[in-house]
Amino acid sequence: AVRSLQASEYLGAEWAVMHVSTVEGTVEYAKRLFAESGVKNIGLAIENMAKRPINELIEVVDILAAEGFKVGICLDIGHAHINKFIDNNVVEVIAAMGKRIKMLHVHDNNRATDMHKAPFMGTAPWADVMKALKEAGYEGEFNFELQPEKVPDPTARESYEKYSVDIAKYLIGIFDRA
Repeated sequence: AVRSLQASEYLGAEWAVMHVSTVEGTVEYAKRLFAESGVKNIGLAIENMAKRPINELIEVVDILAAEGFKVGICLDIGHAHINKFIDNNVVEVIAAMGKRIKMLHVHDNNRATDMHKAPFMGTAPWADVMKALKEAGYEGEFNFELQPEKVPDPTARESYEKYSVDIAKYLIGIFDRA
């Protein structure tokens, strides 16, 4: 993890992602990563997990930020959509996270399984998600977390990837108009 963080900084990345566990464990691990890596120009975006309470993630980020660390949240929209701690309400998750959101993992599911489907292939309320991101002041990139390699035929995979790009443009349009 230390070498990955150093390499990410070397390559010019602004954020690297790590997963959250307990509040104390995540705070300790993040501090150790920063100390051992010696990075100065990259932050840690801590990802929400489907089976962890959102308030714990927010607490971790707030603790580390108060101590001067460059931290934020990687909002995994699919994870938020199946997180039972907030009744699967992605819009409420975004509102609670607010400006802490620095990165996105964009994918869809059926509210029961982490499926990594393209938007509109599951049940996430995409127009509401994009409007909530705009209201939260999100300024980062739009990153898919899909699995095109599961499409066996190269021609069909190319079509799936084109669909994904078209859907990204559509969603960004909703964001821009919000």
